[in-house]
Amino acid sequence: MAIFHRVSEKRYTLDGVIKYVASGSKHAGKVTEYDGFDLDPYHAARDMLLFKKICSKDDMSQYKHFTVSLEDYETPAVLNRMRTDNLKYSKYNKPSPWEVFGKIASAMRQLTGCQLVYAVHANTQHIHMHMVINSIDLTGNRLNLDYPLFVQMINACDRILKEHSLHGVRTYKGFLFRNDEMMDTDDITKEWWEQTS
Repeated sequence: MAIFHRVSEKRYTLDGVIKYVASGSKHAGKVTEYDGFDLDPYHAARDMLLFKKICSKDDMSQYKHFTVSLEDYETPAVLNRMRTDNLKYSKYNKPSPWEVFGKIASAMRQLTGCQLVYAVHANTQHIHMHMVINSIDLTGNRLNLDYPLFVQMINACDRILKEHSLHGVRTYKGFLFRNDEMMDTDDITKEWWEQTS
């Protein structure tokens, strides 16, 4: 099962995290996809910061960072074979498993209403995707990442993975970092989420 993970924003600035997720040199040249929504992905930090400045919101937290990691055995070779088999044997036009990442990013864009940039990395045991989401939405309001929105994000990710014949999100075994506190998602309750927001 896949893991949906919120990463602490304390480690990097907005510019730093985008440079990290986009960097081929930091990921052994295995950034397989890099794109964004409502911004130029190659100038994502500039575009997000400029939008914050226009909205007079440049004094608040800069971004939200999430990762989605696939199962160990859902390797690039397996995804490529699934894509070939879908084209070869299916009488229906099944989506390529590689398309899953762009669709997950698109769903997160729709749920949050925010600019975002994403990168897919195949340099570790798990193919994984990073999403860096602006902390204000396109109406200029602060992104309210509350418990119901977080659950919607997990459910959307789970649905899209399954639509692409991949394993869904195992929220009950995944881990979440919140305010530098690691929580098993079994322990996450609405009350805990609201207390740490």
